[in-house]
Amino acid sequence: ERAVPGDGVYATRAFIRGRQYPSVTNVGTNPTFGNKERSIETFIFSFDEKIYDAPFALEWIEKIREEKKFPDIEALRRQIEEDIKRAKQILKV
Repeated sequence: ERAVPGDGVYATRAFIRGRQYPSVTNVGTNPTFGNKERSIETFIFSFDEKIYDAPFALEWIEKIREEKKFPDIEALRRQIEEDIKRAKQILKV
């Protein structure tokens, strides 16, 4: 019933409480921080609500890039900003 795409960064749409929100999602182990466990993290644009325990679905629109290890947190931060810009272009936000 559930499918998760390969590791990387994706332009996505989040569906929460019957509403749709543009978002960017990372799938992987966050290698910059040395994590081993695979996770899925979604950043919803212009969203400031508490949604813990709320039903949540994602629509996977387009892969932006592969997951990779960055030399430091600042380099990762700059890449995340670029990922957000690219996702907004893809989603026409």
